[in-house]
Amino acid sequence: RRVREHLHEWIDLIFGVKQQGKEAEDALNVFYFLTYEGSVDIDAITDEVERLSTISQINNFGQTPKQLFQKPHPRRSLPSTLSSSFSTTSTSSSTTALPASFSSLPPPVPPSSSSSLAVQPPSSTLSPASSSPSFLPYLANQLHPYTLLPYPEKEIAEPVGQIKILYERSYPLSVNKLFARKTLSKYIGWKYPDNCFRVVAADTEKVLNVQESTHDGPITCACVSDDCKILVTGGADSVVFVHKLVEDSGGVPRIKTIKGLCEHEGAITCVCVSRPYSLILTGSEDRTCILWDLNRVKYVRTLGNTLFDQPVTRAAINDVTGYIATCCGMVVSVWNINGDLLLTRNCLVQITSCLFPSIPEWVDTTAFLITGHRDGDIKIWERKIEVTNDNNAASSSSSSSLSSSLTSSLSTTTRTKNSLNLTRVLQAHQSPVLAITLSADNKRLFSGDQKGKVYMWSSESPVEEGQNPLFAKITFHKTMLSG
Repeated sequence: RRVREHLHEWIDLIFGVKQQGKEAEDALNVFYFLTYEGSVDIDAITDEVERLSTISQINNFGQTPKQLFQKPHPRRSLPSTLSSSFSTTSTSSSTTALPASFSSLPPPVPPSSSSSLAVQPPSSTLSPASSSPSFLPYLANQLHPYTLLPYPEKEIAEPVGQIKILYERSYPLSVNKLFARKTLSKYIGWKYPDNCFRVVAADTEKVLNVQESTHDGPITCACVSDDCKILVTGGADSVVFVHKLVEDSGGVPRIKTIKGLCEHEGAITCVCVSRPYSLILTGSEDRTCILWDLNRVKYVRTLGNTLFDQPVTRAAINDVTGYIATCCGMVVSVWNINGDLLLTRNCLVQITSCLFPSIPEWVDTTAFLITGHRDGDIKIWERKIEVTNDNNAASSSSSSSLSSSLTSSLSTTTRTKNSLNLTRVLQAHQSPVLAITLSADNKRLFSGDQKGKVYMWSSESPVEEGQNPLFAKITFHKTMLSG
């Protein structure tokens, strides 16, 4: 316990604010100057004797670790009590005490060996509209008790618009902001009163660059490619602009506009980019959804070549298979890369976010598409493909059996029907889910909502070989990011 209470102080000394500068002097944490990273450029020393001497001193004194944090590291949360109802079912890695707000919860319902239905906690604990934080999240289609662990995260006081994962930690950003570097050191913000872009340092919130927007009006949506080299923006002026992110001599990203795309007739409602397939997908209030070629920056096709029932508010592109998902209100549609409609499903609740897991199509998994909803639910969908053969061959009086067989085979039509089956519902959020992301190994799912709360869903139990760990068995970790 003592280690946990003072762990943040040790981090400050080794990797944080007390490693260098005035804070290090006050903490008596100062070492020989050659031990610090970047204190001397070996290649710039022209005197061979001095260079060898410097290398020898560095080898003798050693080197301090790289300074990772510029702010004091937060103290780890240490709940004071452990609910006895959980202690008997928790594993050795799950013995951390529960927060006081959860101490009055009833124990999880044990699984029944004779039942094939999902375990349901008491109905009083499942109401999304309840303002009390004392609720027990449950997962549909689960036949085991749930492990509930506190997990400290960065706090934000605004709706979560994006979540990125770096070094196994989640970094959320509020809406109207996107990370502009893979190191998550800088982000781009918009929707300011002067209608300009701002490049901001993520750790200090210092504005590094201000650039005027190319849109004739407010920016309504934006997307940065996974390699952080392309920025696509949509505006109320119905124009889609493609920009390139380039660094200046100081390492600050600058926005260089490539071209404006004009095909929509209404404000742009959603934008997404796929670098592997070189595609841009945009939706508009004119109820159209258009695919653009990212390399040539040209129009490709309009999905369906018809108007949707209502504007497409959310969209996603699968970077592995090329499938495209468009969400209009409560309805999600899936298309292939050629613009052919594969399936449509009414989810009964308005869709506020969607995500394709980056899993190869040949891998057997229950997760084809993940959607977040206005009521706070996260739904995991499985794709079902039914192949039927319709034999319309009429009876023939031909004396040749070969001719009869050939006629029968030619008149047989193979039909393929795609559908989405709901396999699991994750219930924890009490406001619309605006952001969903998966870790690179697909073992953890992060979700953020309109109230600024982030939850992490992960698997800790061993799974069978060949199964996707996240979707084979899930336990629940809770983090609240509320201001």
